Amino acid sequence: MTKQGKINNGALEKKRRPEDIVLKDIVIPFLREDLGYKFIDPRLQRVPIRFGRETKYADTVVYIIKNAKKIPHIVVESKAPNEPLDWEQAESYAQRLRAPYFLVTDGKTWHWYQTGERQGESEIIKNVPEAPRYMEKENLIAFEDLNELQRVVGKCHDIIRNEEGFDPTIAFDEISKLLFAKTQDEREVNQGFKDDKGRTPKNDYEFGIEKDELPEEIGTRVKTLFERAKNKYPEIFEGTTEDIKYIKLRFPTIFHIVQELQNYTLQETTIDIKGATYELFIKGTFTGKGLGQFFTPREIVEFMVDMLEPKRRDFILDPACGSGGFLITCMKMVFDEIDDLYRQRGVDNPKKEKWGFATQHLYGTDINERMTWVAKMNMVMHGDGHGGIFNHDGLKDSERIELIIDIVKKKDGFDMVLTNPPFGSRIKSQDILARYKLGEKHKEQLTEALFIERCLNLLKSNGILAIIVPDGTILNNPSSQDIRKFIIQRSFIEAIVSLPSETFIPYGSTQKTSIIFLKKKATETEVQTKPVFMAIADTVGFDSVGRKIDSNDLIRILERHDAYRKNGEKALAKIDQEIGIKKLRLSEIADEFPADDDEKGFLVSFSDDNFIRRMDVEYYRPKIKRLLKLLKNKNAKKINEVVEPPVEREKIKEPDDLSTVFRYIERIDSKTGKIIYGEKPFNNIPQGARFIFRYPCIIVSRINAKIGCVAILPKDLDGILGTNEYYTLCPKREVDIDYLHEILRSNVVKQQILVRTSGLFTRLHEEQLRKILLPLPVPAEQVKIKEARSQAESMKREAKHLEREALTEILKKFE
Repeated sequence: MTKQGKINNGALEKKRRPEDIVLKDIVIPFLREDLGYKFIDPRLQRVPIRFGRETKYADTVVYIIKNAKKIPHIVVESKAPNEPLDWEQAESYAQRLRAPYFLVTDGKTWHWYQTGERQGESEIIKNVPEAPRYMEKENLIAFEDLNELQRVVGKCHDIIRNEEGFDPTIAFDEISKLLFAKTQDEREVNQGFKDDKGRTPKNDYEFGIEKDELPEEIGTRVKTLFERAKNKYPEIFEGTTEDIKYIKLRFPTIFHIVQELQNYTLQETTIDIKGATYELFIKGTFTGKGLGQFFTPREIVEFMVDMLEPKRRDFILDPACGSGGFLITCMKMVFDEIDDLYRQRGVDNPKKEKWGFATQHLYGTDINERMTWVAKMNMVMHGDGHGGIFNHDGLKDSERIELIIDIVKKKDGFDMVLTNPPFGSRIKSQDILARYKLGEKHKEQLTEALFIERCLNLLKSNGILAIIVPDGTILNNPSSQDIRKFIIQRSFIEAIVSLPSETFIPYGSTQKTSIIFLKKKATETEVQTKPVFMAIADTVGFDSVGRKIDSNDLIRILERHDAYRKNGEKALAKIDQEIGIKKLRLSEIADEFPADDDEKGFLVSFSDDNFIRRMDVEYYRPKIKRLLKLLKNKNAKKINEVVEPPVEREKIKEPDDLSTVFRYIERIDSKTGKIIYGEKPFNNIPQGARFIFRYPCIIVSRINAKIGCVAILPKDLDGILGTNEYYTLCPKREVDIDYLHEILRSNVVKQQILVRTSGLFTRLHEEQLRKILLPLPVPAEQVKIKEARSQAESMKREAKHLEREALTEILKKFE
């Protein structure tokens, strides 16, 4: 080392760490000015490096350019002056990035290393690696970030739309075909041959445009590439319609798309970037076209895979695979594991290991022909495994899925099944129903129920199932107790994670869902003794319209589950022990009731009776238990104690003149707590609106009370009609109606309603409503709500008066 840097003490910035000063003021200038390296990470420090699920950060990375691609060349680890120059961490970063060199320095002492293939094999070197003086001719550039790839693919999509007029679904097919042809081109160049049999030599890329080439020449060449790709992977196109088997685009359109793609390489683009882009492309194409059910958001997929932690020896299945998201994410995690094993001398041939896993351990079926093709294409783009994807009804067996049946026969079943099955419909085919315990002796059965049984049948003993299910049909519906009993008989309940109600709204489903993790029992006589890990996710990384947000509770849930898995029950307090430990203040939860941190992972003692009755997380959440305990300790009253006994409902008689106009309740506004009503002739009002509601009373919606649909019936609406989907509560004399209305709309009551409602439409039964606890202050305190409302109305009128005065003054200037 010839150059010794000197730190200018006058230039030191108090806010910078000593190691940052060494990096910026000494190391970076030396690398650039003395050694000639121009491409140093623009962030200068903290370059993220993924190790499985964990992200670590190198101080900076120096790159060289090879074939128009930035290649990591030197990993730099800077230390504070006189700090020990530990090199093991820098070695692991360099090995992960496949950088041939790494540097550890405190600005005075410089240790240069040549990176070894495996841990501990790196060697210190005397000659400093200088920057290459001559760069190779640039060929193809890897997409370095998601935005870049999305921009290019989006532009290709626009070209097809503008030049061909195809709808998004056909445009998706055509772009996929061209990407498939380009992938084939890159593989042929890498292998040096156009085919396997004739070994026709190939050195140059064909998916590109030479000077003066015409669209007809380019289009013909690309279509030939596509035909060779089809011949190499014929199983991808088995069972597809004829229009999928050829490129529909005209030559000029192909020419313009090749112009956009020719300078990039798909082979060298990371799985993360390709996966995210393809996912967004699929999402934008198929959601809203009746195919949103085939899409599971990346955040949910990654969480489920991370919870299971698949390994290279595992056999994995998704019987309703859609676009293949679960299988691709499993493949990526296992590929990372294989890379780590190679570095630690656990495997000798990582390429062979990856190929073996992708082609022999991943399987999926889907009933939709188009999505099966999409999944196969997706797998090819990501590293193959397409041979295990079949267009087939996931609830049936046949010769078409012989490979899957063989695994069940020869290996006792799959190690893991991950799936988001279709739900919201019922199977009526007696041929299918007769195959399942949950189907036999039934005229029909929930699709999701049969998929649970199917998945358990395909698992080996102690195999794990991760499946998304709707709360309202599987977990809390009183009519589904036989399904929950079956789950308990056949499996151990490992974990249940509640997802927010908006999770699948961007994809066309409004159902509240949860993820359940089940371990298949060896025999039905086995008894569960372990508690169940439960968690509530209020956020999952995107909002109700699919926009990305920073908040994602799944990350914290995963952390708590990891702690439980590593340290056992001592890592998380059981729910029974947790109640009463944390203080709960009613004033803090009146408007909002977010899950506490302990609700991002808690344990619930298992019992057959409880879990047959209810299996939804909300029923067991600690915060609800603390709320109920607090209310009981404060001598709260049941609603039944503060309102008059229920009376038989008054029903209207049909008038002689059916054109007589009546007012009827359309709905109760959850934001304002007021009645929205309509006026129509008797013969046009909703058929069920035949019940008379009398002043004074509070009207409660059976279905939507949990979101605040509770209203005071005003005197001018006395006698309004409504359906039996509304209850009435008439407060006793000592209870102020305004206070009762406000407390019924607060989270103090809404959260109690949540645990007392169940089923697909979560109706609240009147006897359950009347058992809800209310804090009841003295009358002098209750009237403060009425006074506050009166003051608010006065302020509104005053504001309206001021607005009119201001407008009048403005208009006078124009007179």
